[in-house]
Amino acid sequence: MNQKLSSSQVNKHLPVYFENVSKKIAGTNQDISIIVPEKGSEISKYISLRNRSSGQKINLNGRGIVISEKLAKLLNLSIGDELSLVTTNGKKVKLPIGNICEMYMGHYVLMSSGVYRKYFGRKAYSNAQLIELNNKTQINSFASSLMKTGAVSAINLNTNSQQIIDSLIQSIDKVMFLLIGLAALLAVVVIFTLTTTNLEERMREIATLKVLGFYNNETSLYIYRETIILSIFGILIGFLIGNWLHDFIINNLAPLNAIFKPGILFSNYLLSALISLVITGIMAVFVNRKIKEVNMLEALKSID
Repeated sequence: MNQKLSSSQVNKHLPVYFENVSKKIAGTNQDISIIVPEKGSEISKYISLRNRSSGQKINLNGRGIVISEKLAKLLNLSIGDELSLVTTNGKKVKLPIGNICEMYMGHYVLMSSGVYRKYFGRKAYSNAQLIELNNKTQINSFASSLMKTGAVSAINLNTNSQQIIDSLIQSIDKVMFLLIGLAALLAVVVIFTLTTTNLEERMREIATLKVLGFYNNETSLYIYRETIILSIFGILIGFLIGNWLHDFIINNLAPLNAIFKPGILFSNYLLSALISLVITGIMAVFVNRKIKEVNMLEALKSID
């Protein structure tokens, strides 16, 4: 084992105490990984510990444990609360929460060796290694060679978790693109129906405006102004409903052991507004052409 860890394939490694415990959450048993690094200050080189909202880095200290965000959300816990766990040997412990870290896959509880000794009543002896390789393409072959040594009982690859999340996100992306396409199609149908109905009902009014000397573009703007205003209101209301729908999808489609990044980029709002405005603009061109084709004499002679 030591020979493998000192090989040229390994960039760095950190001895840790690792234990998997189970806790019933939302009616199902969820695995929670307890990690106690031998050197608490070194953990940030292997696991990015930070607060998602502020982006502030989190350090392991003697004030309490650090738990993953999804675990805190499922158990409705916040900083200062206590997390109750039952270890593999049946011991019940209550651990004070010192911080909550950004973590998108799995449930994790991290703590310093001092905190572990204080609440578990024993020293955390290293039984696992966090390993980073120089070449990520050699992960599977290196894992196989470790298992062949007989000194390793199990290996947890981050790439497996990443593949699961990527697969889930790709599936959701397909649904999102379908919804965007259907929403755009619905916008085209609604604006087209509204525009054609407006033109048919106001044909004499259009002819009168043209007789009075209004230019074609002025007449188009006069007739289409209502649609433009309604489109802008629709965009603003869509921002509110879309924000709610995004939160609903983020909170309900993610599995119990994963979390999606809940933030919405400004570019998302900009793109959605741009799609609506482009559709409105295309229909404005259609209106302009229709108004050009209006026969003033025939329109004025028509009976309402």
